[in-house]
Order: sequence, then C-alpha cells, then structure tokens
Amino acid sequence: MAKIPEPIHTTANAINRAHEAKNAESKPRPHMGVSLLGKADEAEIWLAFRWAFQPFFSGRILRLFRRGHREEETVVADLIAAGMDVRETGWSQRKLNFGAHVEGSCDGIIMSGVPEAPKKPHLLEIKTISKSRFATLNKEGLEKSNPEYWVQVQCYMNGTGIDRCLFIAVCKDNDEIYTERVKYDAAVARYHIERGQRIALADRIPDKAINNPSDWRVKYSDYYAVYFPESATAEHWDRLIPQRESTDPLLARIKINYRTDATSTPRDDGTWFSERWRQTIPVDAQYGHDSGHVLHPDLMAFAGWELLDGPSEFVARYKLPSGETVLNGKPGEIDGERIFTSGELLTDPIACAAWGRGK
Repeated sequence: MAKIPEPIHTTANAINRAHEAKNAESKPRPHMGVSLLGKADEAEIWLAFRWAFQPFFSGRILRLFRRGHREEETVVADLIAAGMDVRETGWSQRKLNFGAHVEGSCDGIIMSGVPEAPKKPHLLEIKTISKSRFATLNKEGLEKSNPEYWVQVQCYMNGTGIDRCLFIAVCKDNDEIYTERVKYDAAVARYHIERGQRIALADRIPDKAINNPSDWRVKYSDYYAVYFPESATAEHWDRLIPQRESTDPLLARIKINYRTDATSTPRDDGTWFSERWRQTIPVDAQYGHDSGHVLHPDLMAFAGWELLDGPSEFVARYKLPSGETVLNGKPGEIDGERIFTSGELLTDPIACAAWGRGK
C-alpha cells in the first residue's frame, strides 16, 4: 500500500518552511572553508567556492545543523566541569587564515586538563553524528571513518601550532560520546592547505573525481544533476535551489554573481579582481553582478555550451547544443548581432539566439 503523504498544512511543515526560506536568503561565506579541504572531488570544492549553485537543505536538516552548533556549547561546559581549561570557543573562536582565500575557525583550545595528557594543549573539535556513523567511528577511528574531518583537524593544528587534537563526537540518537586524541601530521596538513589554495586560485574548474553516474560516491552529491544532467531525477534537481524560471533545469540553477563571471579573478592576497572594471571587488559586492557579467565557460560546459572566439575582450560567443550561437556580455550590438545578458541567456537561450539574428 502506498504511503500517505504528510499533510502540507501542519505546524511541523510551517517550522521547516520557515527554516528553508531563511536559508535560501543566506549568503555563502566568502572564503574557502577548511571543512572543504578533505573532499575528494576538486570540482565540487571549486563550484562551492565560486558560489556557482545554491544547495537546498530541508528544514529538518537545517534544524539538525542548528542542534549540532548548540551541542558545542554543551560539550565545552562538560569539559570544563571535568576540569579542563577550555578557551576560544563560541563567538570567541580562533580564526585561522592560511592565505589565498583558505580560512577556518576551530571549535576551541584546551590549554590543560585532558586526562590522557593533562599538561599538553589540545585543539578541540566537536561533531554530532548519527548512530550508524558513530558505530563506524567507534570501530575504525577518525582517519579511516571520516577522512574529511581528519583533514580538517590536521589543518587546524597546522594553523594553531598545536600538535594534538581532542576530537569529540556525540551520537545524536543516544548521547554517547566518542573521544580520540589525534596526532598532527604536518605533511598531510600542508598538502591539503596547498591543494585548497590551488583550487581557490584556479581560473578553470578542476576535473571532477567521478565520471560515472552509478558510482556510489556521487549518489548523494549536491552536484549530481550538474555532473550528470541527462540521468538526473527530480530528486537530484531538488538538491539545488532554482534561481530563475528557465527552459532548462540546469540553467535555472546557475547563480549569477561576480564569482561566476569569467572576467573576475581570485588573487592570492585573498581578494577578487574585475578585469572589466580594473579594480578589486569588495566582498559584499561579490554576491551581486552587473549587466556586463559573462558566464564562465566551465559552468556552461555542463549544459553543453561551447565557448567560441568572442568578437571582443569582454563579450563571449557561445555555441548552444542546438548548434545556434549567442553573444553574452553587456547588452548592445556588434556588427548587427545582439548581445544578451547572462540572465536572459539562462532564462531562454534559444529565444535569444533567434532574436539575436533578428528573427
């Protein structure tokens, strides 16, 4: 018998929709977070740093995120009650800047009192996880069970100069606690920090790690529909928030901002530079765009668009999958051919192609 769907008009749904609406309006962080550095897929890291798409999280998941953040305060209180000297937590977390856009904030610093090494300072990292992941962590340890968390604490130890981390995981289902003292591995930390810097400064998107849609590693990826639009289901598309009405589900989800502008460049001093304006783009302005925005060719390649030689430095000519061509840049005309904004092209490229030829 088919499951009866949950009624739309319930208090629980109202709460979840409120969280989803607030999240949809939130701005991504300007830096490349250390939590991204352990991901195997460099293309995913690049897309996230470029704000190319906006992942969708259900209200339930957002509430779980909130619970995880609040758990940090509880764990810190427990550690202090157990006799540890814990500092730089909550709003006073230490911010670590590794250069070239890579930054992060650790959960805290334990100056002393860890029972296994009472006089030794420890980095503190706190996570809340499900019962199944907790069991795997208990069985295999942090490095093997969750390489992303392991890389994260290695990089934080590099930034703080502390060579031990007390990693604490709390099981969300039964409040069990897992603790592990992690030893600093300088080579691992340096490799992933430098890798993150390289990805952040890359003009072109790195190769994606997974090229087979049936690979289990991509099953739950936010970017499944981006990588494999032909085999994407409605569930895959729903993982990304539409930005506009469009004739194509992928084009509907591409974000227009200065980081998806082919004429903007990340610099190793942590700034972004507009080649068109010949000036640094303030962080707050990076979330927006101007009418001269040029769609990044590596994003458009996911939709089957091919970049051809443009008629001028800041006007791109794209060949659509249909074989027609369009001009993208500041609105106007070149040799009688119309130039379309990124928003117009992402809404209906075929109509733009016809209009651009004067039909």
